[in-house]
Amino acid sequence: MTKTRNQKQYTIQGTILNQNKKPVKGVLIRATDLDPQTSEKLIGGHVYTDEKGKYIITFRESDFRTRDRKKVPT
Repeated sequence: MTKTRNQKQYTIQGTILNQNKKPVKGVLIRATDLDPQTSEKLIGGHVYTDEKGKYIITFRESDFRTRDRKKVPT
């Protein structure tokens, strides 16, 4: 986690491997906020795994501000 322009920046990273523990290139990775009080929201965009199966998604604290979101219909 780093700070940019007074906002915290967060990182989700990982590696995708197949059943033989070999890296998988080109897998679409998305991170979503699944807060039950708000609509699902994509955070940090989407990325694809590289040739080593690695991915990194970064997003800001502002991606979680609930005042910008609509309530989930009940």
